[in-house]
Amino acid sequence: MKKPPAKVVGNCRVRQETVKGVSCIFLDPPCKSLEKELIFLHGGAFTSGPIICHWGMLARVCEKTGICAVMVDYGLVPENPFPDGLNDVISVYNALRREGRADRIYLMGDSSGGGLALSAMLALKDKQERLPEKLGLLSPWLDLTLSHPEIETIRKYDQLLSKEDLIEAGRAYADGHDWTHYLLSPINGDFTGLPPTLVLVGTHEIFLCDCRRFKEKALSAGVTLTYQEWDSMFHDWMALIPAMRQANQAVDVIIDFLKSYF
Repeated sequence: MKKPPAKVVGNCRVRQETVKGVSCIFLDPPCKSLEKELIFLHGGAFTSGPIICHWGMLARVCEKTGICAVMVDYGLVPENPFPDGLNDVISVYNALRREGRADRIYLMGDSSGGGLALSAMLALKDKQERLPEKLGLLSPWLDLTLSHPEIETIRKYDQLLSKEDLIEAGRAYADGHDWTHYLLSPINGDFTGLPPTLVLVGTHEIFLCDCRRFKEKALSAGVTLTYQEWDSMFHDWMALIPAMRQANQAVDVIIDFLKSYF
């Protein structure tokens, strides 16, 4: 994992801790809540990350909510293809839950980390484990195959993501497994019983089509959903704080979601 740039990010104290053999970075805000904890899964197409922008965004969220964040250093390809990273996330979650360090655990991720967060939620549901109390999906990659026909129309607006490169990364992550399976492409899962969920996606990213599919399926399954499409925004724009007005606004939405009661 690329470590944060210092022992303090923003006003948050940074510490490294191994949880069930998985390296994690904890961000502790000055006024830390003992009741809530946020597990954050970074993006990077399952091959890299986190990047410097992740730390700034996460620190802002921690400072404004008082929630301690846990960035999980889950296994990446090529050394750790599916299901290694997913197992890392579930191991960390179960350990934190058993330790009882927080009454409520939230799960959030961006890009491939968003897809991984939803996959972890579905895996926990399969095992009839207690689920995280909230789920946040930021520009999430929900279908490894990127087979939605409308992607061909939208991709001309996406200046950051290459469909071909993503498909190659998705195949490497799947490592011969059926990449349409819902633990790899969670858009194909059953969303019944999911906790309150936030989805933020830009209209200029190729993941938009599958986020719209998620919205339809989640609402049909009775999920309490906060879903926002941001006009003309590109992939992961919310990480570009404090320089970008729309990023600051999006992070405020994340903060409000985490602070709200359902």
